[in-house]
Amino acid sequence: VYAEIAMLAAQISALDAAEPTMETQFQLRDLLLNIHSCAGKIDSLDIHPEIVRVVEDSPEDALENHHLILAFHMHKLAARLLLRQTCLRCTPADLESRLLCARLLGAIQPVLHTPSEAQILLPLFLAGVDATFVAQKEQVRQIFKSTRQRTGCENAHAVYGLLKRVWAANHGGRA
Repeated sequence: VYAEIAMLAAQISALDAAEPTMETQFQLRDLLLNIHSCAGKIDSLDIHPEIVRVVEDSPEDALENHHLILAFHMHKLAARLLLRQTCLRCTPADLESRLLCARLLGAIQPVLHTPSEAQILLPLFLAGVDATFVAQKEQVRQIFKSTRQRTGCENAHAVYGLLKRVWAANHGGRA
């Protein structure tokens, strides 16, 4: 899904450079239809019930594998937010983006301290981009810091550095 969103964003960027004509308006309409189709795909993604049943029916594996289900839902929210940020160009002040940001930050919490913690950098960055409140930014900062300390992942430092530049450029969350 992330690749499909990236392709849609690239098509939108290419369309931005084109002169506004009837043809570009039709292309924009088609892109919007594809964006909404992608959003529908994201919303319909789910874990096969048999997999959930196996995890729930195996108490010895349930705790060990539950983090995979949590990570799946975290990435689903992250993909939805990425689509809004890159394709629909919604600002962090957008009400749905604010809600998705809060939900994504909540979905990241239970993944911390699990084997899936290594997967949080992209979702955490995306949530951070739309974090407009001081408390949310502090939460993001603390997660980056603790993840880096626990995992030794130097990428966390680099990603957080990039996020700080985004915050500096978009102080009020309106851009």
